[in-house]
Amino acid sequence: MPASMTGFGRASSRGRGPRLLCEVRAVNHRFLTTKIRLPGALQQLEPWVEQQVRAQVRRGAVEVAVFWRDAGERLASRLDARVADHYLAQIRAYLKRRGVREDVSPQTLLALPGVLTPADPDTIAADFKPALQSALAAAFEALGRMRRREGERLARALRRELRAVSAGAARMRALVPETVAAFQKRLGERLRALLEGQSIAPDPALLAREVAIFAERSDVTEELDRLASHEAEFEKLLGRSGAVGRELEFLVQEMGREVQTIGSKLQDAALLGRVREAKASVERLREQVANLE
Repeated sequence: MPASMTGFGRASSRGRGPRLLCEVRAVNHRFLTTKIRLPGALQQLEPWVEQQVRAQVRRGAVEVAVFWRDAGERLASRLDARVADHYLAQIRAYLKRRGVREDVSPQTLLALPGVLTPADPDTIAADFKPALQSALAAAFEALGRMRRREGERLARALRRELRAVSAGAARMRALVPETVAAFQKRLGERLRALLEGQSIAPDPALLAREVAIFAERSDVTEELDRLASHEAEFEKLLGRSGAVGRELEFLVQEMGREVQTIGSKLQDAALLGRVREAKASVERLREQVANLE
């Protein structure tokens, strides 16, 4: 069963201590595009996250957002005691030599280079990568469930419109011979009316030739056969899993082309009504197929 391109998934890493919250959103797009938002300390994992996205999704605009949960202690800068002690000893010695009784304030000490060192991004990325992998996998699992549910709904709608196209085509196939017979009857009546009161009878050969020309011009057997073939292939693809949206879009385009050709050949009002209905169903197929992966 094809999946929809639209969905949302959210999950967080498990266990004690700092956690990661991962959200994955997906909407329609002709191709696969990604947008990844990671905390600053995890930016170097962006290429790896993109690989995970491409392994899970074939088509659509996918946005991945990752947030910290209770990670303040792990991300805080570290106080280098040796550097601070070195600064403190030098400053106090200097102040003593100058006869200054003031001591060094904590603000002054902490502002000196090297006293506070930011957490190492490489270490943070390595520490949190397993948690990120776990949260990302769970979020994609939730996304997949939603996309499959939406895909089932879309498949039902597509089959409904496909049945409408098929029923309209069957009705057109049945009505074409009737329109030829009706044309023959109208043409004979018109000729008899024109020749009424004259000694000239309608020429059967001429009547037969005009009817044959009309029948050939109204023959849409090939178009209906191709339309039926496209419908069968469409139904087959709907039963397949994976990314079939592009193939379905192509089939809908071909179905629309056949219906358009049929409409250009037929002149009967009842048949043209069926053509308009088929065009409307094909257009609804086009709109719905655009949502499938």
